[in-house]
Amino acid sequence: MAYKPFQPCPPDTDNVAEALALRGCQPLPRRRCFSRTPSKAPPISSLPGTANPFPASLPDSSVLWPPSAFCKSFSCLPAHLGFDMDAEAARFLLPTRSNLDLTVPQLLRIAQDHSTPIRLALDVGGSSGTFAARMKLDVGAVVVTTTMDLGAPYNKAAALRGLLPLHVPLQ
Repeated sequence: MAYKPFQPCPPDTDNVAEALALRGCQPLPRRRCFSRTPSKAPPISSLPGTANPFPASLPDSSVLWPPSAFCKSFSCLPAHLGFDMDAEAARFLLPTRSNLDLTVPQLLRIAQDHSTPIRLALDVGGSSGTFAARMKLDVGAVVVTTTMDLGAPYNKAAALRGLLPLHVPLQ
């Protein structure tokens, strides 16, 4: 990869960086260049997720959509990927078909029974950050969400929702 240190990173048209990170390798040159940002990104204070982490929609102009991407807007992405904010607002509230699932109300009840406030947490594999958003909205907790941009801009979506995304693989 050809790049100039301390300059904007070259475009990763083949998603080499993501593929390397998934296999436990961090592409070293990317540590010394700056990630590109959209030229018309709105100020953080005006983003829809800063007050409510379940906005009606996420601004498409805040993401640099890859030229090779099938979708170039959040509305184009399938709802099951976690970008339908209406559906996501109800996740983690009601029990699902598995007894192993822990809903947010159950978690808060356990914390209350033990007189332990939840202030900080780590959500591993957080997708678009729905669990972190629910914890932020319900108890004001700060939840760091680990994300990977696997076919969709999960990391950017979590940041647009006013959350703390951490772009790392599960390894």
